Amino acid sequence: MPFSTPTLGALTLLVLPHALADFLTPTYPYPSDLTSNTSLVRAAWTNATETFDAYFKDGLNTTATAGILGTENVTFSFGLFSLEDPLAASDLQYHRAGPQTIAALNGTTTVDGDSIYRIASVSKLITTFAGQIALNNTVWYQPITEILPGFAIVNANRSVTAPDWSTITPHDLASHLSGIEATGPLEDILLSVFTDSQAKNISVYDVAAEAGLDPDYDPVALAQATLGLNLSATPEEIAAAIGSAPPVFLSKTTPAYSNLGFMLLGLVVQRISGKDLGVVYSDLVFTPLGMNDSFVNAPLASPYLERSVIVGPLAASWAYPVDAYTIPSGGLLSTINDLNKLGVGLMNSTLLPRDQTRGWMKPVASLASLSYNIGAPWEIVRYVHNNTGKVTDIYTKLGDSGSYGGMLALIPDYNAGFSFLNGQYEPLTGPQTRGKSALKLIDHIAAAIIPALEAQAAAEAVKKIAGRYTSSTVNSTLEIGFNETTIPNTSPSLNINSWISNGTDMLALYYESEKPRLLVSIPKFEAGCGEIVFQIAQQEQFPTYQAAGSGPFSGIYYSTFDWATFDGDRFLGGSLRTWRTHVDEQGFATQISNDGTRATLVKEV
Repeated sequence: MPFSTPTLGALTLLVLPHALADFLTPTYPYPSDLTSNTSLVRAAWTNATETFDAYFKDGLNTTATAGILGTENVTFSFGLFSLEDPLAASDLQYHRAGPQTIAALNGTTTVDGDSIYRIASVSKLITTFAGQIALNNTVWYQPITEILPGFAIVNANRSVTAPDWSTITPHDLASHLSGIEATGPLEDILLSVFTDSQAKNISVYDVAAEAGLDPDYDPVALAQATLGLNLSATPEEIAAAIGSAPPVFLSKTTPAYSNLGFMLLGLVVQRISGKDLGVVYSDLVFTPLGMNDSFVNAPLASPYLERSVIVGPLAASWAYPVDAYTIPSGGLLSTINDLNKLGVGLMNSTLLPRDQTRGWMKPVASLASLSYNIGAPWEIVRYVHNNTGKVTDIYTKLGDSGSYGGMLALIPDYNAGFSFLNGQYEPLTGPQTRGKSALKLIDHIAAAIIPALEAQAAAEAVKKIAGRYTSSTVNSTLEIGFNETTIPNTSPSLNINSWISNGTDMLALYYESEKPRLLVSIPKFEAGCGEIVFQIAQQEQFPTYQAAGSGPFSGIYYSTFDWATFDGDRFLGGSLRTWRTHVDEQGFATQISNDGTRATLVKEV
């Protein structure tokens, strides 16, 4: 339902000094209006894209455009998606054809939602998704030596400084925890040594000496590196080429981004599924989700070539070897519309059981920075809202390789996300700016959309959930308000202003007359179940134990205590802290019940 802009605008101006450290569930029910003329999300999208227009079309250098300076040479596409507003949200897109695309000799000269880009390392997410579908839980945690026989052979004769492949699993590969090399032979200087040797017509030994390298090659190492550069190598040949290379870290020690790890994960998925690469992605992901414009190999003929974003030489930046073992790491191609289908399919558990999706979309390891966590293969950005300090986790997979890059971002708190693809050719000898430009563009959209999603969710909660609920049989009432809690150091949320149960003042009896907060604990059950579950939260919240003035261990209880005190005050198996709200098809509450008192109250109109 549309809301008045002045009322919603006020919701975005609330400023509180502390961060929210509540349950890892949404503060409010999912926002459903992302696109109406009065939606805060549409307004934020329009504002963000008008800033693009001001810079790219009008050349305006203003305070608003400062964050995107220097991005004018990039061809890019953005698209929003939502499970709550699926058809309309997909219309919120922005596309920009850079100078190279406008002047392209091959492919398209304009871009839209059906333009085909290379998606670089976003491929890793699709490879892991295919693995989620193809591998059962036993195989995910099975040693590589039991899946790929070549690694068992290598491991049987391993030295003490070689990787122990019997301790490395597909889950380790997907979670960046294998500890193995980043790229293996693919970035070996040997390749440029060979190239220079041919160009200069001198021996590889002389070229190596010029590069400051030891010309006394180990013949075995030379043979292995050469074999590893063969993109058509078999799994056994790959095992022979890389299996004995010393690990960078011991497995399961620290997240370390390994392209090679995802190449091996691709081999695992192929072996378990019994399908070739092209068939793996088509059968397991693309066809079931209707991703009809996604490819394992670059299209070189009509009608797809005309829709392809080819920003550099056709052979160098577009047409890679067919079925190369590198494809699972970064070789797939797609469109914004198809990535949006992927995002919806992932969040909606279209191809996986819902519990498996929930378990997959969780951190596996931490980085040294408090702002980021790592999943399989998620790069989890802990976005901090400027006005409240609340943290929203964004599950992403970025891609950046050669002339192309992209990202898929899933935001569970809002049942929404966005996709991004980009391209710009840059000679290896010149400055490499595309990657940094791409991140600037993502920052610009994220800074606009994520606060708007939060404000829209809050506004809809006020409209649809807040109000007075009464019983027609006993003296029981409940009044739900917004941002009126008396719990200190907390961010905006719904809260209970008054609760009378069978004539008893429950806030005075159980909560020392405080106005506790109401936080979403289960935003949605299966489709068709119109129930949203809330949990009372009554503890102060701080972003860190230092902010709470506590030590590292006392802070567990005194900086973020609700996780340990939820579901209390139980009566006959039901908790006084649990409220179940029944909503209609538009998400408006009709009645609410408490698990402890077992009373059902009807919302007053």
